[in-house]
This record gives sequence, structure tokens and C-alpha cells, in this order.
Amino acid sequence: MTTDEMDLAVAGLGTKSDKIRKLAALGVSRSETAKYLMIRYQHVRNVLIAPAPSKPSVDQPSASKDEVQKGAGISVEALSIDQAKLGLAAQFGVSPNAIEIIIRG
Repeated sequence: MTTDEMDLAVAGLGTKSDKIRKLAALGVSRSETAKYLMIRYQHVRNVLIAPAPSKPSVDQPSASKDEVQKGAGISVEALSIDQAKLGLAAQFGVSPNAIEIIIRG
């Protein structure tokens, strides 16, 4: 992944930890991430082995009342296929290229 692609991928993310997680979800190696963010490899590793924070960061909006599915208590928000792949890849610790989404209708 080029520096320009990494710039686009992390644009708008507030913390280095958020940037580290995003780049890892895109398949960028720990050493490449450390060089790109100009931080130590150990910092990248520590962020990636720690559990992701459970509360949304400041730049992430909270779910609105309309987004909460009635009776189930879960938040439902429209995502693009790429956003869904990135989220699933981060959740399961795989590359987004390993995620396949099938929509049946």
C-alpha cells in the first residue's frame, strides 16, 4: 500500500491507535504501519494485541433512536460493502480481502 493510499485510509481518524487498527484491517504490516506513523513497532503491536475499546471514540456518532432495531436492542446502521468488509476484517483479525459478502434478495 502506498503512502498516499494510507493517507486516504486514515484521513479523519483522531488517534494513532485508530489509525493503527485501520491500517491493520487493510492488511498493512506492523512494520510498515510503524514507519508510516513514525512510531515504534512495539506501539503498533501493543495496540493490535489489546482488545479494541468498547465505547465509540469522539468522532464516531452514537446510534440514533431510528437506528436501534425495536425489541432486539442492537444498533443497525447502513454500511457500504467496503465498510462492512473492513469492520469484519478488524473483528476477526483477517485481511479485508479474505472477507466475502453475499447478498441474497
